[in-house]
Amino acid sequence: NTPMPALVERDVVAKVQDLSNQFDNAKSFAFPFMSRVPKGSAPKQAKLTYAVEKYDAADTSGAIDEAEPSNFENPSAGDAELDVRIQIWEKAVSIGGLATTTTHQAGITPRNVVAKKIAKKLIELKRNCEVTLLSDNESQLETGNVGNKTRGLVKWASATAQSHYPVSASYLTPAASIDSSTAIADYTDATITAVMESQFGETGNESEENVLFCGSTFKRNMDRLTFSTRDVSSRTMVRRFNTAPSSTVNLGAVKVLETGFGDIELALSQHINASGDPTTAASKRLAVGGPIDNMELRWSDAPNMIPLGKTSRSTRFIVTATGALCVMNPLKLIKFAPGS
Repeated sequence: NTPMPALVERDVVAKVQDLSNQFDNAKSFAFPFMSRVPKGSAPKQAKLTYAVEKYDAADTSGAIDEAEPSNFENPSAGDAELDVRIQIWEKAVSIGGLATTTTHQAGITPRNVVAKKIAKKLIELKRNCEVTLLSDNESQLETGNVGNKTRGLVKWASATAQSHYPVSASYLTPAASIDSSTAIADYTDATITAVMESQFGETGNESEENVLFCGSTFKRNMDRLTFSTRDVSSRTMVRRFNTAPSSTVNLGAVKVLETGFGDIELALSQHINASGDPTTAASKRLAVGGPIDNMELRWSDAPNMIPLGKTSRSTRFIVTATGALCVMNPLKLIKFAPGS
């Protein structure tokens, strides 16, 4: 007898699709810079200008009793202005008619597809803002061919004058407050302390609440400082910790660096970058920051959605934001930019 053909999965007709009811995205929604930096008043112009000042150097000279002053000072001598450019971020979106009337996606019905996609695009827009604010972007004037750009924090922390709206030489971040000559593998306690000592020389305040936004490679090396120091060949253990038996093992996770010249809170970020790309090795080695109240994020238009008029069956909208990063006084900034 000829056996009946078997029913196998590949031949089954009208199979019901087994589809999950959600999209899973590995990327985090966290934006540590925008969530931490104080928000200022809305800009009134595309160019923002604010004043900075410094105290005179200390003087130990004595005054002669009953003598008339012969040298008079201008109390505004040395004052300067800082200029900032605002930037517009934008993403334009179009969703076809069938997607909003017929097509069912995982966990999304045609009724809520627009809301779901708006939420996704707003996250992407905020990521663009965060990457810009934590970049080495120079400010830029809109010309009709290119848009306005605001200066990123990495570029604010510079010991040399910027090319556009340059910071006055008296208010540039001191070279000693920027370490760019030490390889990341050679970092020691002294590397961090030297930068903090330079900042203390400008502020005279070891109680500043510093937040250092740092890439993953920099953070990993700070964690290693907890247990090791550099010798001629590699890392060697110099500290031993005795703890009670526990299911949790501390692998050197460091949240705050305490130095004799002030503390630094480490804010791990996957958005800090050089040349606009936060995924490069150079970007992951970067760290920049300072007192959090020394920075101000000024939105004239916080991230939002604007629907566009229908000209076809498609639903169109933009997600957009307009704002600028202000550093109130670059003298307070600190930066670590290992070349290797």
